[in-house]
Amino acid sequence: MSDGSASESGEEEGQDGRMSLLGILSRNPVDDIQKLLESETFAPDGESFWVDKPDVACIAVAAAMAFARPDVMRYLLTDEACCAEVNSFLNFPSFSLFHERTPLGVAMNTKNADCKQQEWQECVWLLVEAGADVDAAAFCGEDEEDEDEEDDYVDQGDVPLEAAVENGLLIGAQVLRAMGATIPSYWPPLADLSRDEEPGAYDVFEFVHRSADWSPLHFLKWLPTWRTLELLRGDADVHERVTGVGTPLEVAQQLSAKHASAALVIQAASPWSPQTHHLWSKVARKHAVGVLLIGHLFAESAFALRDVQAIKDLWPIFVMPHAMSRASD
Repeated sequence: MSDGSASESGEEEGQDGRMSLLGILSRNPVDDIQKLLESETFAPDGESFWVDKPDVACIAVAAAMAFARPDVMRYLLTDEACCAEVNSFLNFPSFSLFHERTPLGVAMNTKNADCKQQEWQECVWLLVEAGADVDAAAFCGEDEEDEDEEDDYVDQGDVPLEAAVENGLLIGAQVLRAMGATIPSYWPPLADLSRDEEPGAYDVFEFVHRSADWSPLHFLKWLPTWRTLELLRGDADVHERVTGVGTPLEVAQQLSAKHASAALVIQAASPWSPQTHHLWSKVARKHAVGVLLIGHLFAESAFALRDVQAIKDLWPIFVMPHAMSRASD
């Protein structure tokens, strides 16, 4: 066999192996996938199956995204080799959905965003938590149809948000904006688009423009709890008002009581208490500890009443809420 034939044969085998991997990841329970990939056949001597296989690791992560499998995504991202590929471009010519896209690029091109919305959303959250860049290029190929276009805002070669607009994927734009995606400076004003010509893209584009002035917490509906907690423990203001939207607190109150992130915001808007302490910033939590120590010192001082423990118990309930304010946080 010639070198050329051997190369072609090896490439075909590689493509077949990748397609088999897609089948495994799309259909099987995550426990079965874990047992298979950690078996002696796939991981001899206990070594990770993904070591020295960056292309395969990237395809696996993209497959979990495409099939909206948060359970599989969560398992894959426990491995450093898979985490390292969350911003990589896939090399998979036989599968156009994946080829030359990042996992987030794949996310903006999958129909599962609509039919399995919650699972799809969780996968995007996991990718971002693992380090996927919402503002990084999502597609490295060239679209011949767009070569002569002057308005390249629809070219999904730049960022995931553009792919969401191009594909009319509203939930995609909503989740990306919630996770911090910025609006490209070169995008044209909304008035330059026509709803009649591109209804799907127009609706997504309209949302992106409308949300330009929102604070991160205004995207509460599409935020995971870990990101909401990060914002609350940072400098996010639950009372910041935006015209037409209201405050994050009002947004939270309009959402279902079962919405975990909304519950956090409502809890954070209440006065300080031992139960809400974890929702305050690092500086505020340090201040709270100081105020608590003052209470203990007072209780044990000569000015205190005889019941030292009663003062210590009542101090956090009646004094500390007045000493803590988010306005001065």
